[in-house]
Amino acid sequence: MLAHKASAEGIVAAEAIAGKDVRRPDPDRIPACVYCRPEVATIGLSEEEAKRRGIETKVATFPFTALGRRSPPGTQKDSSR
Repeated sequence: MLAHKASAEGIVAAEAIAGKDVRRPDPDRIPACVYCRPEVATIGLSEEEAKRRGIETKVATFPFTALGRRSPPGTQKDSSR
C-alpha cells in the first residue's frame, strides 16, 4: 500500500507544481497487500466499512486450497491449515 499511495501522491505533487488542476488520490481506491503465504491483497472498502456508509454489499469467498501458489499439503510452508 505504501508504494501505491506514494506513487499516486507523487503524481499529484508533480502535477500541482506544473500548475495543473489536481485531485487528491481517493484512499478507497488504493490497493493493499499482506506479505504472507499465500499473499493476500485488497482494494476498495471492507464489507464492514461499506455497510457503515450505507452501501449495499455482495460477498464472495475463495478457498485457499484452490490457489495455484499454495504450498503442497503437508509441507512446512503449507499455510492453508
